Amino acid sequence: MSIINMTLSASLMIIMIELLRRLTIDKLPKKLFLALWTVTVLRLIIPFSLPFRYSVQSGIFRLITAATGRSFGTLDSGGSSDAFAMRGVSGPTAAAIGADSSASSGAAGTAGADSDIAAGAAGTLDAGAGEIINGGYIHYTLILFCIWLVGLMAAVLYFSVRYIRSVHKFRESVPADDALAKRLASEMHIRRKITVRESDYIRSPLAYKLFRPVILIPKNMSDMLSEEQMTYIYTHELVHIRRFDIVVKFLCTAAVCLHWFNPLVWI
Repeated sequence: MSIINMTLSASLMIIMIELLRRLTIDKLPKKLFLALWTVTVLRLIIPFSLPFRYSVQSGIFRLITAATGRSFGTLDSGGSSDAFAMRGVSGPTAAAIGADSSASSGAAGTAGADSDIAAGAAGTLDAGAGEIINGGYIHYTLILFCIWLVGLMAAVLYFSVRYIRSVHKFRESVPADDALAKRLASEMHIRRKITVRESDYIRSPLAYKLFRPVILIPKNMSDMLSEEQMTYIYTHELVHIRRFDIVVKFLCTAAVCLHWFNPLVWI
């Protein structure tokens, strides 16, 4: 599957998830949206798709119908949700959804003919210079691949430099009282060793490191807040640690780097 088809498919999912959030706010569990965003991120970073009779898009339409009473239906008889109709919605929203559906359907229809940008450029190189340079002109796929590659490298460099700078500053932190955090971690059945440190470089608490997590708090925060307030703060960070949200953040960053050209992916 090409990078263009991947980003078009994921863009349609992003639009529908945002639509679902706005139509069903406070009507559906928040964990559902976590699952939907996870599927979207996987769509962005996995270069192939598995055949399923029911797609995520059709499932989202069923959720909107159940929560709002609005009716959705597919246009094709095969049950595909790439082409769909939305009944009871008109105006710009319906037009936008129809346009996104058409773009997704068109991309899906040509998926068998297109390879991904990187493989296409490499394959063209292997096939011979005649296909890349025809009559003195460079083939447009090579130009697009080079632009995408430069953007990818720039995004990776940007996030890497930010991470390295942050870790360097975090190393200057000092140990803090971690008795409360360790007790809460034990109650939450977190087996990894938890450390609490204080830093002058941050304004709000955060957690980092995967195998030996560190909860970093602003300096003197524990002295200014009550034990009950610190319990809420530590519990919040421990939930991130227990759910391995640092891995999710890494996957999201990888998706942004791969699809830096798509503004919807930055959502």
